[in-house]
Amino acid sequence: MTTQKMQKYLRLLNLWLDIFIKDITGQTGMSIMEAICQRETDPKKPVTLRHGTCRKSEEEIARALQGNGRKDYLFGLEQELALYKVVQEKIALCDKEIEKLLKEQIGADETKQSLHTDARPRKRVNKNAPKNMDLNQLSYQYFEGVNLMNIEGVSHATVIALMSEMGPEGIKKFGSANHYMQH
Repeated sequence: MTTQKMQKYLRLLNLWLDIFIKDITGQTGMSIMEAICQRETDPKKPVTLRHGTCRKSEEEIARALQGNGRKDYLFGLEQELALYKVVQEKIALCDKEIEKLLKEQIGADETKQSLHTDARPRKRVNKNAPKNMDLNQLSYQYFEGVNLMNIEGVSHATVIALMSEMGPEGIKKFGSANHYMQH
């Protein structure tokens, strides 16, 4: 929600950053928004904060940053950016708590503790996936050797959802695929 409101305020400020940058909450977008919120008025200066992986040129991004300078909308953008950061901090705290609870549950079962899967991640990690957590290993232990990350289309978010919905018994509490589908 805060991301959408940040985009709205950017548009009201006549800053078309979301047109030129795929994800305004990525490194480039956040750096540029920080500069805008720090009252940088020269559109060429925030552009120099562009991350090396950004596909758009500095010139293209600079064209998107010819704002109208409305202080009321700038204040709104500042507030939404601050709120976004608070929400991200809360998400990080939740991720830490999830990891703590998973490790407690796994630690209470010697069989689960002894299970190990390949150290390499099986999936490309989405920027919204829990940070600093080897979810591949934890889910493998949690589900007693079933590697859900080997299934095409299963992401970190899917694994966490399955853990929270099915509990430690996991998919083993269903006698068959049909039984699972009926519930």
